Amino acid sequence: MSNKTLYQIGLIGAILATVSWVVFVYAQMSTPATSGMDDSQQFFLTIQEARTQFLLYGWSGVFGILFGLPYLFTFYKAIVGKEPMIQLSLYFVLIGSVLAVFGFFKPLTLVYEYVPMAMAVDAKMLPFLKTAVTASSEVMELPWNLGSLLLFGLGTGLFALHAWRANVGPKWVNASGIIGGLAGIIWLQAYIPFLVPVATILIALNILAITVWAIGLSISLVRHAPKSYPGRMETERPLSPSI
Repeated sequence: MSNKTLYQIGLIGAILATVSWVVFVYAQMSTPATSGMDDSQQFFLTIQEARTQFLLYGWSGVFGILFGLPYLFTFYKAIVGKEPMIQLSLYFVLIGSVLAVFGFFKPLTLVYEYVPMAMAVDAKMLPFLKTAVTASSEVMELPWNLGSLLLFGLGTGLFALHAWRANVGPKWVNASGIIGGLAGIIWLQAYIPFLVPVATILIALNILAITVWAIGLSISLVRHAPKSYPGRMETERPLSPSI
């Protein structure tokens, strides 16, 4: 497989990840809030009525992460050997992906497991079932937040910084990735209260800046990749400072 083909796969992954995150944002905005509901019956009915939104919310997050892995691996291939600490960024990304995917199972578990249980049990059992839902949701919050910080904050930010230092891709594209990584601190909002008022802005900045970086750097790599085949190597052209 030539480098260009590999980078094209990364570009396709970046585009699919972007589509997934657009769906995720839509689902997040349209999913009704249930955290403040005291009526357990209304709680489960609300989830059942908004089943589609909850499913989109969960699956778009899962696929957004999975589709992001191909372009991150191609970035790693382009940078490795030029930056000695790039392996650390890869570890952050991989660990963060596993933890964040685990967190996105929260809305899926509600739809696939708890709502059918609520429909089947006696109404007197609903408060206890709601307590179980609350407890399981709290268990998922920590890995979700930590995974998002590692993946969309530290991992992405360091990847973009390494690409900047190694002159892989346009500076402005990597600057966007660095900004997106810094905005990833928002995933600590549950533990840093002063971030809550600016949560919407930072989440939007985190997603938008990383999207620009992922697609921009992928396009740059595709355009400037050498063609290499088994038994034959060509000298890699330096990446242009602009896409």
